[in-house]
Amino acid sequence: MAAQYSIQTKFVESAFTLRNQDSHDYHCSLLEGPFAEADSVTYGVNSQSILNKIPNFHVANGQMPQDLMHLLFESVVPFEIKLMLKVFIYEKRYFDLDLFNSRLSSFVYGRNESRTKPPKDFVRRKIAGDSSLGLSASQAWTLAVILPLIIGHKIPHEDIHWECFLLLVQIIQLCTAKVSSLSSTLFLASLVDQHHQMFVDYYPGVNVLPKMHYMVHLSDQILRLGPLVTSWCMRMEAKNSYFKQIARRTNNFKNISFSVAARHQKLLCGYLQSRHFFAFDSVETGPCKESVSFAVHPKRNKLLYLYPDMHPDTTITHSNWIKTYGEEYHHGDYLITAKQTNDLPVFSKIVDLMMVVDCAVAEVERFLTVGLDNHLMSYQIKSTHHLCCIPLSTLKEKHPLTVHTFDDGQLYITLRSNIEPKLFGSYNITW
Repeated sequence: MAAQYSIQTKFVESAFTLRNQDSHDYHCSLLEGPFAEADSVTYGVNSQSILNKIPNFHVANGQMPQDLMHLLFESVVPFEIKLMLKVFIYEKRYFDLDLFNSRLSSFVYGRNESRTKPPKDFVRRKIAGDSSLGLSASQAWTLAVILPLIIGHKIPHEDIHWECFLLLVQIIQLCTAKVSSLSSTLFLASLVDQHHQMFVDYYPGVNVLPKMHYMVHLSDQILRLGPLVTSWCMRMEAKNSYFKQIARRTNNFKNISFSVAARHQKLLCGYLQSRHFFAFDSVETGPCKESVSFAVHPKRNKLLYLYPDMHPDTTITHSNWIKTYGEEYHHGDYLITAKQTNDLPVFSKIVDLMMVVDCAVAEVERFLTVGLDNHLMSYQIKSTHHLCCIPLSTLKEKHPLTVHTFDDGQLYITLRSNIEPKLFGSYNITW
């Protein structure tokens, strides 16, 4: 429980009194007394939840997770981006709105980023006025990640508003991680405290949003319920987009619930009849470019290291893309394949995709990670021209990444989510 004035100055969970089952039930009982309206406002309760009738469950026992999508990407992230851009454009004048729109429209998005890229133009009223930026959750996430690459070179080092935003980017990466360690979870709590304190200091006159206060509870939620992405609404919204498409395409609104349900049942029927529906590791490939016998294959030595018992007559097929483990891989995508001795990730570029019997194999070019550019929140990499083959099934982090090239030829990769270095060891590969 927190008062409005306290969330403006306290940014750690231990500074607040947490609700529990006894206190919540007591506050709900006050709603039947003579001061019900005042008690409802004071304690922030309206009635007992019907969910409390579920055996061994209570809404005040920490079993109701906060939704990361609405908390960050539809509230805090676009709110702070707007404030920061307003300061940079109209107060500090690092660049003007036309230059920002030009950089945004000319930015080269990767294959995965293009599906969630933000709108090309921001009008003055969206930045300086009271209207919102008009971003969806996925667009806000993408904009927050690529913004350092778009305007980072225009921002002086140690700019206080920029440092506050970079803390928010780190919070995003930790919150969207698929795997969280104890150390990263405690670090998240520290980052939230630092970020909120800087926000209050550097944006005077701007109140801390209630959802910014909710962020102080995220680290504890991870410890209780696991990574935040396992309980967010992003997957529900993605599923809901299918029903929205049906409504638009059928153009029949007399009995929309029946139309949506009937189409969805037919879709599920088709899925359930597919032998690959429940096979998460099934492999789907694009058109075959080339089929070569293993005995005469130009990459025979690399493949022999992976498959020493391979029969010489085995046929190896090459494709432009391969889909497996819920991800789609193309030539030119980047993968995290290992870690360096300094715990920096090793990025590798896909140069070829092959099917070896029933296994998906990528030939990759290894890149040296020069370091993390803290001003751009991106890893700088350069090629080593070393090639190797790696089965896609052995990847610890299976999501493909995109490289961005600066005008001076430097290559940078930005992570959307935090990656735990301890996940990566030495794979059965040879450089």
